[in-house]
Amino acid sequence: MNPTKSKAIFILRYGLFGILSLLFLPTFHAHSKHNTVSFYATRNAPINMRSGPGKKYPIKWVLQAQGTPLAFLAKFHNWYKVKDSIGDIGWIQRSLLVPNKNVIVIAKQAVLYADQDKQSQQLATLKKNVIMRVLKDRKEWLEVSVLGTKPLLKGYVLREDIWGVVPLHAKKTVSVTKKG
Repeated sequence: MNPTKSKAIFILRYGLFGILSLLFLPTFHAHSKHNTVSFYATRNAPINMRSGPGKKYPIKWVLQAQGTPLAFLAKFHNWYKVKDSIGDIGWIQRSLLVPNKNVIVIAKQAVLYADQDKQSQQLATLKKNVIMRVLKDRKEWLEVSVLGTKPLLKGYVLREDIWGVVPLHAKKTVSVTKKG
């Protein structure tokens, strides 16, 4: 066979194979609903966070607390790529997550107030990594209940001390442009 012809056949065969293989590569779906961030929480604990989307990938972290908030980054089949409050990224099976209404203290400590005012009664001092359920989002304040407390401890925390909700500066604003 002519060397030029065999080279052309090789390029056609493997070039076509390369193009076809690109069509069947796994696709990752990033979340882009108006550039908002979606949060999920762990359904139970412990939960393995893996380095890739599947049980064949090694475990990077084991999340020990039920209700841990996680930011959604991407989806591959039934696996979600997520980020935790300290920035660690990994993959968790979708069935192990629930839509989130939880937040976690990221400050050294956060004060739980009786009302949306720093002058109101301080109900508790919450340590870093305490998980709370958001009852109402009130701009710079969040009305919360502290998970795992009996009786259930409720109050207000400053948004700047927690992680797990969309930051105020990222909330969608509407602007109107006058025509003419």
